[in-house]
Amino acid sequence: MNKEMELLLTGTGFLVAGTFFSAVGATKVFVTREDDGLAYVVKGNTIESIRNSLQAIAREKLLEDREANEKELLAIIGCWFQAGGNAANAIAYEMILNRVEEKAGFQLNAIGSGIQAVGGSFEAYGVQDEGKGVVLGAALISLGSLFDAISNLYILREKEDTGNAIAMAGTYIEFTGSLVALAALTQLIQAEAAEKETKRYQYSHSSICLSDS
Repeated sequence: MNKEMELLLTGTGFLVAGTFFSAVGATKVFVTREDDGLAYVVKGNTIESIRNSLQAIAREKLLEDREANEKELLAIIGCWFQAGGNAANAIAYEMILNRVEEKAGFQLNAIGSGIQAVGGSFEAYGVQDEGKGVVLGAALISLGSLFDAISNLYILREKEDTGNAIAMAGTYIEFTGSLVALAALTQLIQAEAAEKETKRYQYSHSSICLSDS
């Protein structure tokens, strides 16, 4: 496995951890109706932002020797969008948790999640050549982010129970998407490694035959 693919896989691992923390936090907020679960969501969004940055860097490194096509460029842009959106979410939840301009915090959170949803859709389109599983994972993450953006609009309209329920659903959709993406990317890397090994064996066998002749 090359370093770029290792970065992609590591980034996806961070995504699983981040979305898990967010799901736990959102569930706690919904069940207890207290804001202490937001601390988990802050951690989750921070971890997810690291993932997005790692994957964007990895995809850029894969293209160092050639020019990116439209899909590859959109995948990179999508990752950076998601990194920015997650960073905005982390800041927003800190504002809400610390009771600092809560309304502005929910507004920023809606914007951050909206940016994530756009970034996720860009990534889903850009990774089509990597297989249906990777595409599905990115699409689910985009959908979950959209749910989170909508949840903030409900909360801003003082419909907190509905908003928190939608937010919780969104985090579980994102968590599912991260698991799908991790499984699909792992399978892709294993398939590429097996193909390289087969080609190496065929080349070695061919060389032996030529030497014998």
